[in-house]
Amino acid sequence: MVLGVVPWLVVGCGDDRPRKAITSSSGAGGVADAAGGGASGAPVAGGGGAAGAGGGAMPSARGCSDLFDPAVLVDYAFEISADEWAKIDYEFRNRDALVAAGIDPKTFHPIVFHYGGETVPDAMIRLKGQSSWRQTVRDDGDKARMQFVVSFEEVNPAAKFHGLSKLVLDMPNNDQTFMQERLGFATMAEIFGMAAPCANSARVTINGQYYGVYVNEEHIGGAYIKRVFPEAPDGDLFAAGRTPKTNQLTPDDDKLAAFWAAHDIASMAAVVDMDASVAEWAAEAMLNDGDGYWGGGHNFYIYDYAGKGYRWMLDDADATFAWLGRSDVNLIYWWAGRTSLQEAGQHYLIVMGDPTWRANYLAAVRALLSRWDVARVQGWIDAWSAQIADAVAQDPHRVHSVEDHREAIAKMRQEVVDRPAYVTRFLGCVDSTGDASDGDGDGFAWCNDCDDANPTVNPGAVEVCGNGIDDNCNRRADTADGCPAM
Repeated sequence: MVLGVVPWLVVGCGDDRPRKAITSSSGAGGVADAAGGGASGAPVAGGGGAAGAGGGAMPSARGCSDLFDPAVLVDYAFEISADEWAKIDYEFRNRDALVAAGIDPKTFHPIVFHYGGETVPDAMIRLKGQSSWRQTVRDDGDKARMQFVVSFEEVNPAAKFHGLSKLVLDMPNNDQTFMQERLGFATMAEIFGMAAPCANSARVTINGQYYGVYVNEEHIGGAYIKRVFPEAPDGDLFAAGRTPKTNQLTPDDDKLAAFWAAHDIASMAAVVDMDASVAEWAAEAMLNDGDGYWGGGHNFYIYDYAGKGYRWMLDDADATFAWLGRSDVNLIYWWAGRTSLQEAGQHYLIVMGDPTWRANYLAAVRALLSRWDVARVQGWIDAWSAQIADAVAQDPHRVHSVEDHREAIAKMRQEVVDRPAYVTRFLGCVDSTGDASDGDGDGFAWCNDCDDANPTVNPGAVEVCGNGIDDNCNRRADTADGCPAM
């Protein structure tokens, strides 16, 4: 699809309609410390006020910008010159080659940004994504959809729009519901009371042509931290535990090094907020998040909360609910039965290998299960799917049929019932109040075994060097002492 250029466009200038100076209420009424205490890591009640199916109380209750009002399908329009569009399109279609050449494919390009009657003449836009970016370019031809970060602060670092310095437009090609990320964030914040970006849905028009429907979401950075942790806003935030997103010039490198050097509970607890972290993993497990820290080990943030240490924070949520196509994903050995090559996180394995902290994690799951609200979450699904229905039907970059979309919504609704039912069964196995059968007779009940069909594979097995099998359920094959490096 080649986008035309509006004839009167002069990017970055020439539009004399003033931008409204609107400041954010960020920091007021932020999300409560959601996993603050108790050996179980159970969360305390969070900040969301009562919200009906449309969720209208969410923005003010959580301190979100009005741009994320869940009762509104927002409309954004961009104008970009033909030259800049050609550049961003080249970056989009040649990502891996640019990265291999040491060139950043996520460079900002000037746009004129419109929202209702408001215009930002000096906004900038860049691409976002990684695996979803590769997949859409590889698979979707002329329907390949770009995902974006819009910035209002590149020209003027102090500039904000409706209180935001940046916003994110997310829509991977494998989200047939068009709202997995939105529902995952809302459930994390409103049901579990934990930190999560604000989000709703948006229609995006580029150079006068409708480009597609997106999840419109809050950018994770310093302003986000100030909103969700107003009582502790100055800590270091790291993407994937590596890349500083706050305090970029002065991160505590020694503490971060200690984080990555941790290989037991004692060294981990010296720098990590253990209760908050295991509760966050428990929330991802409840959401059946197939691409976050729990369930994938790579999409996450850590934040150094004052006086408590690093705590995990949700990154992407577009692989939640029915994304995996199965609700019976093991709460501990999430990789069991999956073809994913993703490794389990280093710190996750430390916790799951420690009986006390493994029990604390499962207690956190149990606490979150008690908060699950089927009617409320399904109400959001019904309201939001109706809200975006026309936008999805008209989306020129939609790669699945409208019927596929409706079926995906139905599966999402069913997952809201099936996942807690499986979690209940799993916890019944753990405490022997329910089915604790041992399918392969190796002495480990199905909930405590990563392969209940193979008696030679279980957490008590001896790792066999060179057989290419994860014999002892640590997600790594051939890792016993004495095994040669693979």
